[in-house]
Amino acid sequence: MAFTAALQMSVDDAEAALKMAQEINSRAGGYTQEVDNFQTTLKVPLGKAEEVLEKIEKLGTVTSRRISGEDLTDQLVDLDVRFKNMETLRARLTALLAESKKVEDTLKIEQELNRVTTDLERLQAQLKNANNRVAYVDMTVSFNASDPQPAPRISFPVPWIARLGSSAGKAVPTANGCDRQPFEMELPPDFVAVSSDGVEFNAVSADDCVLRLTRRDDLKGGSPAFWGELIKRSLSELNNYTITGRETFINHEGIRGELFTADRNIGRSSFRYQLLFFHFGKGFLTDNELYLVEFWGPADAFDLHAKQVKEVYDTVDLSIWH
Repeated sequence: MAFTAALQMSVDDAEAALKMAQEINSRAGGYTQEVDNFQTTLKVPLGKAEEVLEKIEKLGTVTSRRISGEDLTDQLVDLDVRFKNMETLRARLTALLAESKKVEDTLKIEQELNRVTTDLERLQAQLKNANNRVAYVDMTVSFNASDPQPAPRISFPVPWIARLGSSAGKAVPTANGCDRQPFEMELPPDFVAVSSDGVEFNAVSADDCVLRLTRRDDLKGGSPAFWGELIKRSLSELNNYTITGRETFINHEGIRGELFTADRNIGRSSFRYQLLFFHFGKGFLTDNELYLVEFWGPADAFDLHAKQVKEVYDTVDLSIWH
């Protein structure tokens, strides 16, 4: 079987993603056949194709994927038979040439031998090409650069949802000395409060991770399913994340929330992002509000803090608002 794959991807940095795709393939033992602007054709070893495809897809958001196969069995068998027959013919002609006594016969045999040798070389090239098609997957990848902070689409109904995750990989929030939280939650170890405006609160670690607490107004008719779907679309469609986890979360008060985890590549750097949100309707001191905890940072730093951050999620205290 000769396999071909075609990917179209949306990325923040098309040039960097192109180089990364070539490096991923090179490390797997493949090579680059062609580069045309931000499109490349890679020759990927068959045994490594699935691994290479998975890694390249993590460079951004896959907008189109096509994989196909062609059975070359008959073609290879036919070429092999023809090649062996032609080799036998060349051997016979070479023997006849050695035995030839007449100049006229010698010239005719040499002429036929040259023709057979040329055909043999052509068959050898066709065999090599066919075997190469079987041994390597032809993978064409096209990268379309996207704006790192894409403007919300006209059809996207809630602008602030469209901006979720768009700060990952950018400068940490500027400190203003305020530490008022929009709702109560303990800070994980090694995080300090840097800014707040009463609605949005930011804390940072020394290794560029950010923890953000935000309170937002709900919309009439809003539901966990509605907000969950918008969050998923914002992360994957607008901000180029690959969602790696989505699970139900219940805090110590018994309030049900939803926890998203996602990955994103910006140039050569990998970032992780996590979003925990709670939704409930009208209460004693609340009028249909949403409560969000965002946590993001470089992949290595994120992984270092992830366990302790997830532990403090359980300290989210909304009872005063509920």
